[in-house]
Amino acid sequence: MKLNYLAFSLCLTLVVLSCKNETEPEGELITVQLNPAFISLNQDTDVPMNVKGTSVKMAVDPNQVIYAIQVYENDSAYYYGLFDKVDSMKIALTTDKNYHFKITTYKVGTGNGLKQDVQTDGKYFYLPNKTLLGNKFIKGNALKDINLISSVKLTTTTVKNYPEIDVFYCEKTVKVVKGLSNIDFNLLRMGFGVTYNVDGLTNGKLNVIMGNDTTVLNSSATSNTSIRLFNNPTGNLSTIFTSANTYADSIPVKVQWFGTNGTILDTQAKFKFTRNYQKTINIQLNTAGSNLNFEGWINNSVTDIEGNVYKTVTIGTQTWMAENLKTTHYRNGDPITYITDNNAWASAYTGAYCWYDNDLANKDIYGALYNGYTVKDSRNIAPAGWHVPTKEEWNTLINYLGGINVAGGKMKEKGSAHWISPNVDASNESGFNALPGGLRAKDTGAFANIGLVGFYRTSTEELASGYDSSWHIMLFNQNANSTLSYSVKVYGNSVRCIKD
Repeated sequence: MKLNYLAFSLCLTLVVLSCKNETEPEGELITVQLNPAFISLNQDTDVPMNVKGTSVKMAVDPNQVIYAIQVYENDSAYYYGLFDKVDSMKIALTTDKNYHFKITTYKVGTGNGLKQDVQTDGKYFYLPNKTLLGNKFIKGNALKDINLISSVKLTTTTVKNYPEIDVFYCEKTVKVVKGLSNIDFNLLRMGFGVTYNVDGLTNGKLNVIMGNDTTVLNSSATSNTSIRLFNNPTGNLSTIFTSANTYADSIPVKVQWFGTNGTILDTQAKFKFTRNYQKTINIQLNTAGSNLNFEGWINNSVTDIEGNVYKTVTIGTQTWMAENLKTTHYRNGDPITYITDNNAWASAYTGAYCWYDNDLANKDIYGALYNGYTVKDSRNIAPAGWHVPTKEEWNTLINYLGGINVAGGKMKEKGSAHWISPNVDASNESGFNALPGGLRAKDTGAFANIGLVGFYRTSTEELASGYDSSWHIMLFNQNANSTLSYSVKVYGNSVRCIKD
């Protein structure tokens, strides 16, 4: 009886296992080719960032590109590999399973160079630990930290705040299905380019300091271009990758001049750097007059409560911002209400702002759209020493530029990069650089007219209309006019500020 019971139990177990195998079949093992590619640069906006000139000694091959890859299978470490040959990136994956990929790519010869060691069995790189460039996948998680900025080890012994190395990154999760043969990855640059140009350096040397890194310039070398990796607060490349084209950081840059006569001058300012873009900083030095500044940035710029830096321009007797306002805080630090919902916008009777189409990517180009209640708020949206212009101040500008029939053309940015063609008579000879930021409507909260019309708010109210209204100026792509009109304050418009 006991033997029969055991036999029955064994048969039952076999049946259960058999059923389990039928309902949960094992996936099929297939070979997949990984295809990492660099996102192409946009002509006239992104500046290609090449390796430094031949005058800088390279400890490593300036043309070599290596790929560090860590793969996870259903959240568990699976394989890793270091490659410089894309054709070798073949990996065995199981169908019906999820795989997470982290790929960091280094142009190893840029800047100070990626730390490496050549031995009899091959070339090793430190990421951060010593890893063989084997062009094959190895089981394990030796490259699990390649998404950390601290994993980048350069040939220099000092760890830099903004390491001089060109790094790209991609992170992606894929569910493997039968028939999959290739997986594509779009790699984004994790840093920015900076060029220092010096005018007037006739003697001595200039130290340009970013973080704990110093670039030395002298009279025989008054220009320097480099590629820097962001010092992200989280220390994580994933954060930069997720933010993509919106990622930016305001970084202090300090300049010191040491004259041959013992004179020492220094100045400092914050500059906003955007991922994948190159910024040129012009440094102006007058050795005879002992004067040092950032040309076009200190004397011709203004910074708001958040650290956003705006170019400025003097037209006649007035000094204007040459960029649209994009602050999200009042001057005292209080946040301005951010509204995305259309109905909420149409019924807002206190200060509010938004980005056109609720897309943060429009911030740096077109600035924010503010309703009229924001402009009239006693906490002020303009930087200290500045204000939102009155109707009369706009009239002064228009008259100085020749009147309402031609002033718009002299204010509008040239070309069709942002204005939709024909952008009639746009010369921007005033340097005002007006942009067609469009509007947000009062009744529906809908967005309209980007590329076609620039609407700029004034601080002047219009109460005689019987509505809670204020004046604004309009510039058009179809003509060179500059038209003053008024509308209810619920409308969302761009803002330019004028110096007190």
